[in-house]
Amino acid sequence: MLPGGSEFGGHSLALSRPTLAALYARVQADFVALSQTGGAILRQSVEWALARIIAVIAHGLYAYQDDRVRQAFPDTADEPGVRRWGGLFRVPENPATPAAGPLVFTGSGTTSIPAGTEVRIGSWLYTTDTTGAISGGTATRAATATLVGSGGNAPAAATGSLTNPIAGIDSTVTVGTGGLIGGTNAEQLEPYRTRVLNRMRNPPRGGTTADYVAWISETPTVATFKSWVYPAGDGVGTVAAAFVVTDSGPTGFALADSGEVAAVQAYVDTLRPADMRSFRAYTPTGEALALTIDLTLQPGAVLATVRAAVQASLNALLGAESEPETALPLSRIGEAISTTAGEYKHVIDSPASDPTPATGAMFTSVAITWS
Repeated sequence: MLPGGSEFGGHSLALSRPTLAALYARVQADFVALSQTGGAILRQSVEWALARIIAVIAHGLYAYQDDRVRQAFPDTADEPGVRRWGGLFRVPENPATPAAGPLVFTGSGTTSIPAGTEVRIGSWLYTTDTTGAISGGTATRAATATLVGSGGNAPAAATGSLTNPIAGIDSTVTVGTGGLIGGTNAEQLEPYRTRVLNRMRNPPRGGTTADYVAWISETPTVATFKSWVYPAGDGVGTVAAAFVVTDSGPTGFALADSGEVAAVQAYVDTLRPADMRSFRAYTPTGEALALTIDLTLQPGAVLATVRAAVQASLNALLGAESEPETALPLSRIGEAISTTAGEYKHVIDSPASDPTPATGAMFTSVAITWS
C-alpha cells in the first residue's frame, strides 16, 4: 500500500501510513523503554507532552511523504503535476476557443456595418470580423465571440440585438446558416490526464493506431469524446477514423459537425506519415436504439420515475459502449435496465437478438416503446 493506504499501478509499497494515535502510542512506548526508572508516563508530564508533539510532527511528515509519492506519478498527481508530465512528454493542452459564424443584419440602403460591431445573443457578446454593407436589405458578416467557451455556440436562426444602435440597421440580428460554432471550454484535468497516460503508454511509432487516437483527441477546437481508427479503411495504405465529440446531452456525446470533421482532417494531415495514400476523418451516422420493454416495478415505485431512470441508464450505456457498426449485446442492455432503481423485472420484447447499427452508423439515442 502507498502511504495512506492506496495503491499504484496494481502494485503496492510495504510502507503504510500509521494513524496519529498509533504514532503517539509508539513514541510514548519509546519514552518508557528509554527512561531510567521504567515507570509509566504520567499525564501532563513533560514526557507526555513531548510524546504528543513528536507524534503530530511525524504524522505531518508521513502526510508529506504520501503527497510526494502521489505527485511523482501522473495517474495520481494533482493538476500541476499532471500538466508538468504533459509538458515533459509534449502533450499539448487543448485551450478554450471562441465560437464563430455568420450573423445576418437587416437594414436600409447601403448602410455600412463596421468591423467590431457588437451583438448580444443571450448573455454572450460577439463582434463582426470585417466591415460590410447592407445590400438588398441584408448583410451577412462573420463574427466571433468576445469570450472563449462552449457557451458561445448558438444555433442558426437564434436572434440577438445590437448593443449600440446604428442608423439604418435594424436592432435585431439573426444567426446565419451553420450557426455560431467552434466554442470549446478549456480541457479539464481528467481528459488531459488520460491523454498524458496514453502518450506515455503508447509512444509514437510513426503512425500506429494509438497515434491516430492521440492526434484526433488533441485537435484544437474539437472536444473529442471517443474515436475509432480503421487501418486500410479505404484500401491498402489508407487510414479512416470515425469520431464523436463531447456533449452535454443524455449520452455525453454527439456527432461531430462538418467544421469539426474538417478540423480533425486538417490537423491529422499535418502529423500523419507522408507516404500514406490517404487519411479520412468522418463522424458516423446517428441511429436510435429501438427497444420494446415490458417493465414491472418494485412495490411503491412510481412508473414515470422508473421509466425515466431506465432511459437514463440506457443513455449511459450508449455513452460507455456504443461503437460504429458494432452490435450492442442484449445482455448489456438488460443489465442496464435491471440495475435501475425501482425495477423489479423486465422483458425486452424487441429486438429478439443483439441490435446492430447500419453500415457507417452507431447508436446515439434510445427510443423505447413500453409494452
